Amino acid sequence: MRKTSILVLDDCEDLLELTVCFIEKLCGCTVVTARSLADVQRQLETVLTCELAILDINLDEGQPNGIDVYNWMRANGFQARIVFLTGHARTYPLVTEAERLGDVKIFSKPLPASTLIKIVQNEPVEP
Repeated sequence: MRKTSILVLDDCEDLLELTVCFIEKLCGCTVVTARSLADVQRQLETVLTCELAILDINLDEGQPNGIDVYNWMRANGFQARIVFLTGHARTYPLVTEAERLGDVKIFSKPLPASTLIKIVQNEPVEP
């Protein structure tokens, strides 16, 4: 039986490592990591087999943001769930844009471990 695989995209190395640790240890999933759209593109075949993508909305300045990653993934056939994480208020322009996508959920950082587990296990959780 194949382990569930999850893409985690965050430009903050520490937060990325912490999220990966929680998911691997608490949920028993395989985690594919990326810090940018370019990282996601380099791992196209692996990314497209993930059952969930957890994307940071706001990446390094001057780089494509999480919504750009979302659009690229959908355009390349990614059909699984996508969840956005953000440290910004709901009024932040990228958060507002992400809300308009309709097929995603948006959660505020820092994310409690219990919420992360529910997201990974596809259990009901309100953002």
